[in-house]
Amino acid sequence: MSDRHAVIVDLELDGCSNAFGVAPCAATGEPCYRTWATCLDTTNYAATTKTYRFTMANGHDLLPSGLQAWPCITQIGLVPAVIDMARGLGSRPELSVVMQDFV
Repeated sequence: MSDRHAVIVDLELDGCSNAFGVAPCAATGEPCYRTWATCLDTTNYAATTKTYRFTMANGHDLLPSGLQAWPCITQIGLVPAVIDMARGLGSRPELSVVMQDFV
């Protein structure tokens, strides 16, 4: 029995489904990054959601067959939610993910 775990982190970001300079996008000049902030033709901005999937760099072999993910996570930190019944306060859970840089 192994003590290794498969970790998958999905990051969903807003973006544009149009290709730069290809109709209906009428932008010219420096290409954008398909984001609202870099869009040069906001009239034809086509909002969509793109999912980026990441996994542990040393656990890529544990993923289900056919699942596509970038193996770049080096560290995961999880602080669970806490409920303080005496003071009626609590804290939300917190997740931190450290990834290695790649091209």
